[in-house]
Amino acid sequence: MSNESTQTQGPCDDQDELWDTRRLGASEEHAMCVPVSAEVERQIDAALGLEPTELRLTIELVASFKALAAEEGIGYRPLMRRALAEYVQARGLPSAPTESRIQTSRTE
Repeated sequence: MSNESTQTQGPCDDQDELWDTRRLGASEEHAMCVPVSAEVERQIDAALGLEPTELRLTIELVASFKALAAEEGIGYRPLMRRALAEYVQARGLPSAPTESRIQTSRTE
């Protein structure tokens, strides 16, 4: 009898690539939205260095950002933050490293 043990693969083995490429674990159908209080929202914004703003943008501009964001696999709001930060940096002004601190989301 051999001392080598025989291992069988389960249904979750060798699926790292599926998780890494978001073919698993990224389905909105299986996600749950947890409501948070206004205070928790403020704490999250403060921790990420965010300030809520409201802009009136043309429908076409928002649609363009949504299309570009879909190509990159991110939400359109994080893409807008990135575009604004890049504009400010291109003008030679300091801007916070938004994308390195903020996880992008496909639900925005």
